Amino acid sequence: MVHFVDVVPESKEEKINRVQSLMSVPALRNNCSLKSWGILSMPIQEELRLLLLLSKFI
Repeated sequence: MVHFVDVVPESKEEKINRVQSLMSVPALRNNCSLKSWGILSMPIQEELRLLLLLSKFI
């Protein structure tokens, strides 16, 4: 999923972005585990964009 852009603070869109970011943390951990096991050898394109978006909320 793609985050909403230029959201108003405390709007529904901003809350959806926040929840989506929280839900994506376990998925990123899973990807890291798969990489450490050698199952995934390359970064996933979406993962890089997601890390940049998450850094705004942390």
